Amino acid sequence: MPPEAKLAVFDDSEVFQLIMKVQLEKAGHEVVLTAGTVPSALEKIKLFSELEIDVVLVDGNYEDPAVTGKEGEALVEAIRKHSPNVLIVGVGALEVRGADINVVKSKIKSDIGELGNVVRELETPMKVR
Repeated sequence: MPPEAKLAVFDDSEVFQLIMKVQLEKAGHEVVLTAGTVPSALEKIKLFSELEIDVVLVDGNYEDPAVTGKEGEALVEAIRKHSPNVLIVGVGALEVRGADINVVKSKIKSDIGELGNVVRELETPMKVR
């Protein structure tokens, strides 16, 4: 059975990368790319077309201790520029501006099925295209 969606997960926490990967794969999706730094994520965005990425999960904060979300916003901007049809889910303590939808990280930890459902709902209009 093919995956419901092919995803990339960009988060500086390896623990959250693993939590999201497990949740998404349990929901029938396939995580094909991960990145833990902004430079790594920027390089991996170039692979989206080749790997047929449908959805990317983007953490809002990477290195900024003030939790401003600027790194996540920069990644969203780069994704929109390079792959405008890829859907973006912001994940973090704060909203990731420019994302199609945002999910609070604490909710991801407490509701194991939530993330897979969010991706499925977000992807539904895409399948109609």
